[in-house]
Amino acid sequence: MTPAMLRRIAAVLGAALVLWGIVFVWRRGERDEPGTLRLPPVDTSRVERIALRRTTDTIVATRVSGAWSVNGVPASAEYVAGFLAAYADSSIRTELVAQAPASHGRLGVDSAAGRRFSMEAGGAVVADFVLGNRGPDFEGTYLRSRSDSTVYLLHGRIADLLLDALDAWRERRIVAVSPDSIRRVEVAVGGAAWQLMRQDGGWRAGGAPADSVKVRRFLAQFEGLRASGFPDPAAEPPMFEAAARVVTLLADNGSPLVRLEFVDAGSGAFWVREAGKGTVYRLPAATVDLIAPVRPDLLP
Repeated sequence: MTPAMLRRIAAVLGAALVLWGIVFVWRRGERDEPGTLRLPPVDTSRVERIALRRTTDTIVATRVSGAWSVNGVPASAEYVAGFLAAYADSSIRTELVAQAPASHGRLGVDSAAGRRFSMEAGGAVVADFVLGNRGPDFEGTYLRSRSDSTVYLLHGRIADLLLDALDAWRERRIVAVSPDSIRRVEVAVGGAAWQLMRQDGGWRAGGAPADSVKVRRFLAQFEGLRASGFPDPAAEPPMFEAAARVVTLLADNGSPLVRLEFVDAGSGAFWVREAGKGTVYRLPAATVDLIAPVRPDLLP
């Protein structure tokens, strides 16, 4: 082999070493820091499915035409937006806890007790983890990638939201009726009934002139009536055939805007639903006494 050939081989080897060094440094910069895990970056505007599954319960939120539902019922758009923002939060921290599969049962990230968390965007899975127990002093949540045995402790608001129950995801708004659209209110409580009617530029309750300020406060409750909870899916559904209270809001043309039916739920609460719709909500008795009172306090 001639000296010229040796020089050419050496030059090629040198160039290869330089290129390998550049690639190594670049790849090293992309990797997580030792002992930490970065959640896969996700374009949250494209997320179309969020799933949290385990043997005892399942939460699946899906977006169709911009609207979110969860387990087949309306989801809270505010909650979902907060969840996605918490996932994308750059202040999220993780710390290495264990690497051996033998630790999975103790930390709750095994196949028996773990909760699978996945997200899809554009028809592809963009995040896939197994969630476990709370961390020390209930700070953080243990998790691991489904493709890896290494377990990390996840810190940040997302660590709490990942463990929320179904009720946290559900839409709690019962009705949203503008007071200006209401012409008449009909309330039935047991065998008694009373009406509030707009007439000649003012309001009358039970035929007597009503206090406009009190009426405004009363009607404002229907502008954003929100539930305190929902029935247990495993319990017998509430029966509304003989509602204890009924409130009907009517428009100027006499057509009903909304009709709410209430039945006693016990423990100082009522079940309520919009007539003709299947979703049932829970309201404290104190709230029901304000929106469907036996004796209205609307007079001057």
